[in-house]
Amino acid sequence: MNMNMNMNINSANSLLMEQQIKNNMIEEIYNYDFKTVCTKEQVYLKREKSCNIFLLQFNLENKKKNLHDIINLNMYDLLFNLNKANFEKIEIKKWISPNEIEVLFLFKPFGKELGIKPKYMYIRTIANITNEKHIYTSVDIDYPYAEELQNYEKVKNIISTMIINFESNHKININYIFKFELAHTLPIYMENILGLIMKKMFLHLKQFIEIA
Repeated sequence: MNMNMNMNINSANSLLMEQQIKNNMIEEIYNYDFKTVCTKEQVYLKREKSCNIFLLQFNLENKKKNLHDIINLNMYDLLFNLNKANFEKIEIKKWISPNEIEVLFLFKPFGKELGIKPKYMYIRTIANITNEKHIYTSVDIDYPYAEELQNYEKVKNIISTMIINFESNHKININYIFKFELAHTLPIYMENILGLIMKKMFLHLKQFIEIA
């Protein structure tokens, strides 16, 4: 009886957390038990294990560049050019409006020795932008040409909210909360792999901007 009750409580906490994040209640996430996964290069990756939600936090600064010109929906093209080691493709497939796009991610294989198929993710991203803050919320959608991806398995985007605070035109801080779901369970030594891939993707962006 107690075990069932604990499972119900954990499930309820997970649902509550997901709803808070979807509502962009960034301040609420710090009430949860995030544990640090990696702090290298001052890009901080954390994970809430019970819900399998990742939190990525870092700062960007370049006194010579207006970061509004770089940090926008077009940055997906830049992210791909900086991360070809981990992605076969990151491509904006459709502009629905100036603030809404559909994006395809094709991951390069990981866990190939375990017979794990290459992965893909297809999302719709909506930008809510003011001078001081950009919020990018992404939702999972079906890829309209599924026959093109028969050799890939889908990574389902459960939660993806990126909140970018502009301290000035030249300095920002980023909080990115995300939860991805696979069709199968990864071995324990690979349980953080998707979080680490996303960390590396944004680390390359940080390095590119700060040395530009």
